[in-house]
Amino acid sequence: MSISYISKAGLTRFWAQIQSKFAAASHTHTLSEITDFDSSTAPARAAYVASADVAANTEITTPTHTVGSTKLFVYVDGLLCRSGASNQYIDFSATSIKFNQVLPAGSVVDFVVFP
Repeated sequence: MSISYISKAGLTRFWAQIQSKFAAASHTHTLSEITDFDSSTAPARAAYVASADVAANTEITTPTHTVGSTKLFVYVDGLLCRSGASNQYIDFSATSIKFNQVLPAGSVVDFVVFP
């Protein structure tokens, strides 16, 4: 079996080709620059910061959503949570959830609801 290696010049060329296919991470647009943006498809977003420990089974307000749908996404400190009695939270009503465990002070909860 023969093993082939790419030269530094080949690797440089390959990397340049990859970079030419993607926009730089610093590349941005403002909403006014996007002419075909359909705002009806934009998700509703909200955030909650626990100023003190929040007891389990305490209602926390969310954007309006359909209970039990897969369109509500809940993140705690950037980690996606799962709905259900044996998971992180209960989808309690169209405007609230209840966490199954204590939510520590300083926790940041982000809500995203897709239309």
